[in-house]
Amino acid sequence: MRPIISLLMLLLVAACVPSPQSLDLREICSQELSAATVAEQHWLNQADTWRLRQSALLELRGRKFAFEGFMMLDLSEQQLHMVAMNEMGVVFFELIVTPDDQELRRVLPQLQQQRGLAEGIAASLRRIYLKPQPQTTDLAQMQPTRLSLSRPVVDGNLSFVFDCDGRLRAARSRSDTQDWQVIYENYQGITDRPVPEKIVMNNFQQAVTLTVWQREITLEP
Repeated sequence: MRPIISLLMLLLVAACVPSPQSLDLREICSQELSAATVAEQHWLNQADTWRLRQSALLELRGRKFAFEGFMMLDLSEQQLHMVAMNEMGVVFFELIVTPDDQELRRVLPQLQQQRGLAEGIAASLRRIYLKPQPQTTDLAQMQPTRLSLSRPVVDGNLSFVFDCDGRLRAARSRSDTQDWQVIYENYQGITDRPVPEKIVMNNFQQAVTLTVWQREITLEP
């Protein structure tokens, strides 16, 4: 157990909080997009089930925590089930996340002492994969390089940015109680569902950044 504890201490070292990542879209769109089209085609708005193998880096209150993730993402049930471990196969935690709750099924004792770790990971995964999602009724604004969607939320605004191919590239929430952004990068074609290989979620209020690299992506039949 001592080598595992040493590894955790190396992962949970003090670090500077990364700067927010900007969205750089340069391609000029050749046709107009609509809220109805992009929302209906968006991969997270389908009733699909995905198996995902991931590498992830969580930056939480100036600390870094790296792990490998194995996720079952059931969009029809609006639930994700993640098992996180290190390269040696030692399970760090097992977590189930729904739109409104999370269940920590197991966790390494050393990580259980890290206050807010499970909640921080669950909140980030929820915003990346489950909610909020773009809707066909969102206010649409077509610009030369993107389609922007927006809708009001309590004390603030929620917005989405799609590129010229109709792929979600960013989600942003600003209100009195929330200030976060998710950026989706490097889309790859999986059957007829392009899926991002890299996702960066920033919670600016709580100084939390979760970066996910999706190494293996499988659509269940």
